[in-house]
Amino acid sequence: MFRTSLLAITALMLLGAANANAKITTFDPQGSIATNPRSVDKGIVTGAYYDGNYTQHGFVRAGGGTITTFDPAGATSTFAARIVGGKIVGYYADNTGADHGFLRGTDGAFTTFDAPGSIGTIAGGLNGAGDIGGYYEDGNYYYHGFLRAPDGTITTFDVTGAVDTYPAGVNKAGAIAGNYVGGDFLFHGFVRAAHGTIKTFDPAGSSYTQPISINKAGAIAGYFYDSNTVFHGFVRAADGTITTFDPAGSTGTSAFGIDNRGNIAGYYQDGNSVIHGFERHADGTIKTFDPAGSAGTSAFGIDNSGNIVGNYIDSSGMAHGFIKSHK
Repeated sequence: MFRTSLLAITALMLLGAANANAKITTFDPQGSIATNPRSVDKGIVTGAYYDGNYTQHGFVRAGGGTITTFDPAGATSTFAARIVGGKIVGYYADNTGADHGFLRGTDGAFTTFDAPGSIGTIAGGLNGAGDIGGYYEDGNYYYHGFLRAPDGTITTFDVTGAVDTYPAGVNKAGAIAGNYVGGDFLFHGFVRAAHGTIKTFDPAGSSYTQPISINKAGAIAGYFYDSNTVFHGFVRAADGTITTFDPAGSTGTSAFGIDNRGNIAGYYQDGNSVIHGFERHADGTIKTFDPAGSAGTSAFGIDNSGNIVGNYIDSSGMAHGFIKSHK
């Protein structure tokens, strides 16, 4: 669930072993009181921040460090979720509180859209072909998935038997990963192939499965919680094999971005309830990190060059953005 997950994530970001092989650069848009980078592509970062009036805006940070802030026309709150090839997808609220999807082009122009029958559209996935994935709420307050083609055609779908369907990520082939609420009212994972076939899955022992991202090969990264409501990371290979993992000392692990090599970025909580960022390499090795001065680090996105983005909380409780790049 894109929106519910984001709210839960924000609450978790309250809560430092720097990686000697990396450079971490911290940043904030001008006037930001809380910065939340979500996605990176070729070193270009997008996300959202709150200004002094607690209004949320989108931003894009160029590789050289220049930050441009933005909002679609009529927006009262903007969330930028994903950047690919300079294009940015996300959603915004209007003055009635209704959410709408947007695509921001490389020229800065916006295309806004809604799924048919929607009273609220959340766009969160984007691939290099221009396909956009997300979910929408209908007039009966049920949630359904959608895939928007580059020509603007929107295909809606649901997992068979689902009460609600929440896509999260879409890969280059147009495959979509996400979760759904089943008839048992539990959250389960799914992957929808470009031709529409849907497979459902859960890590063993899962009481809640949250896929977040899917790479070119079809590998899916996300997290789940067990019967004791402890979170663990997982990666599901294209053949359906699921591997679960936790950094050493973790009491709760959340995996988010996955690159085309199978490297995963996320965060975990230690025994002292402090949150740290991690990078899990495709071979299973895990490196943890924190920006200098961090009292809690959350990593959300990784690109194919190994750049990782997220935010950290300083000693005064302020959230700042970072990009971690390999030297």
